[in-house]
Amino acid sequence: MRRRVSPWSASFDADSWATVRRWLCAIDQKRLFPSVRPSPLASSLRQRAERAAMTLVAMAPFAADVPEAAVMAGAARAA
Repeated sequence: MRRRVSPWSASFDADSWATVRRWLCAIDQKRLFPSVRPSPLASSLRQRAERAAMTLVAMAPFAADVPEAAVMAGAARAA
């Protein structure tokens, strides 16, 4: 995902993306997108991110051919 959204990938650590961890922590604490259900305790970061993305896509007011557009539209409604 980072390669798709960040043109500055050369300046980041290839194995992690701290921003996504912060977003997931905020989602878990209901500070960001409180409509996203909590993930099971054993869920990986990827699984938690997938759950959040799927929830946001489901909230999109339209069907989008581009998944990123649906996530953003759902995020705008969930904010």
